[in-house]
This record gives sequence, C-alpha cells and structure tokens, in this order.
Amino acid sequence: MAALRTLLLLLVAAALAVTASAQKAPRFKACKRSLPAAKLNECVRDSLQKAVPELVKGLPEFGLHTIDPLHVDSLQVPSRGSKSVVSVDITFNNLDIVGLRNAKIKSADVDLAKYRMTSKIDVDGPISLLGDYKIKGKVLVLPIEGSGRCNITLVNPKGEITEMQAKPVTRGGKEYVQVTSLKFVVKEADRVYYDLENLFGGNKQLGNNMNEVLNDNWKQVFEEMKTPVQTALGLAFRTIADNVARKIAFNDIFVTN
Repeated sequence: MAALRTLLLLLVAAALAVTASAQKAPRFKACKRSLPAAKLNECVRDSLQKAVPELVKGLPEFGLHTIDPLHVDSLQVPSRGSKSVVSVDITFNNLDIVGLRNAKIKSADVDLAKYRMTSKIDVDGPISLLGDYKIKGKVLVLPIEGSGRCNITLVNPKGEITEMQAKPVTRGGKEYVQVTSLKFVVKEADRVYYDLENLFGGNKQLGNNMNEVLNDNWKQVFEEMKTPVQTALGLAFRTIADNVARKIAFNDIFVTN
C-alpha cells in the first residue's frame, strides 16, 4: 500500500543522505565504487540502515523534516475498475505516516552504470496512515462512501522497491542524479486494521458495519487496496530522494577511492 512505498523511497533517500554525508559526519560511510558487487550492495544496505535514525531526527541541511511521522499533503488514488472486488476512489489529505523509525533494510542491489537500485525492507512494528480521507465505490459488492478521519494500520509490513531509476545531471561541473521513477510494492503484512470515521454521512450503524466488514476481510481488502498505501510511500520517498540528490554530487555518494 502507498505508505510502504514511501518507506522504501525513504530508504533510498537515506542511502543518499547517509552515504553522501560521510564527508561531513564520520559516523556515516560512503561506498567505494571499486568494491565487488556483493560488498557494494552490503555497503549501501548498511548505509541505508544507518540513515534511518538520522532521518527520524530530520536533516535540515538537505531540506528534510523528520520521517516519523512523515507528512503527505495530499494523495488521490483512482479506482482499479468495476471488475475488482474492491473498487474505490480514495483521496487522502493531511496524511501522517507513523512508524518508519522501525524500518529494517534487508537488502540492496545497485547498478551504478545504469543508475538503478532495488531494495527489500521490513518494518518491525506497525505503520499507521493517519489523516483525512474521502472515499466512494464498493467493497465486496457493498457500497462505501464517506469522508472524515482515518487510521489504516499495517502490522509488521514487508515491502520491496522493485525499481528505482535515476538519470545523471551535470551542475557546476559536477555530476548529480535525478530520480525519474520508483516502483514500490507491499508484499505482505501480519495484519491490517481499518478505522474510517464518518462513513455514510455519519450513520454510525452503517459505518460500524462497514468497518467490521473491512477488518473481518482484511486480507482480501488489503490485496485489493495496496495501491493507495504504496503510492503514498512512493511519493514521500521520491521527494526525500530528490531533495538529497539535488544537493549531493554522485561521486560523493559513491567514491572512487
């Protein structure tokens, strides 16, 4: 779901912020281009993991506020189509993603020549999406409509950046990178909880019944509603990565000696 996608992009940004900050902060290490592929991937993974607590505190020199909570102003996700078991148009506003401090980078795979990276990440704990929502569509053939506050919580989610693509740009005689695309998928979660307030114009009986349907059928709903969470996380991660990449030269991230 969109929140997990944000998480992976966050980790990418972390990699940039942490490894690139090596020259300013001895506790971080840059990664040598000359390392064998397996060792280079380990270095990037470790640098990403070390970046997480720094990103939780915030890195104002890179224009980055804390990532826990990670704020997303607005996010609109259209319906997947009438043939889907869950077919909804959903919009989030003033969304806070809580729990990224528990991110664990399981692996990283970088291709420096093609400016490409993939990564796997687990979260040892819950990730919650807290904010304002507006929804309309159907869930398991039942109509759903409403707007208000929401709490969507994923317990111990696992996700993967299946592709992060960047391109080189030259500025001031130095090479930087610009993130052009990032694809993130949520593989699984131990449990997902839904709490959508003010459904059906505030009809408590209908609203409680729908929340009960969502939670009783959370696995099926989760599979069909991953897109909003994945999109939210991807959007946030890409923003973080872009902010860092604009300020740190590529050769300062992946050093030649």
